[in-house]
Amino acid sequence: MFGPARNFALYIESLKKLAALVKEKNITELYPGHSEYPLPQDSVEKVLEDAENLYAGKILPIKKHEFMPCSVYQGSYTGFLYQQE
Repeated sequence: MFGPARNFALYIESLKKLAALVKEKNITELYPGHSEYPLPQDSVEKVLEDAENLYAGKILPIKKHEFMPCSVYQGSYTGFLYQQE
């Protein structure tokens, strides 16, 4: 999540909508575009929690990315490539 076209707050809002849909429809497995799959039902809530913590500044960078204009962050469940504004 870096560069002028990215909106991390909107990403968090999308995760909230997805989490509500997972609960409403009782979706038990998720098949993401990255990572191993299927992911369990609670994975959206875990990613959301990590994203909110990152956005709030509660997760510190581990290191600068080797060649991209961002830093590497690791939440309790989720890794992020993110550029603080």
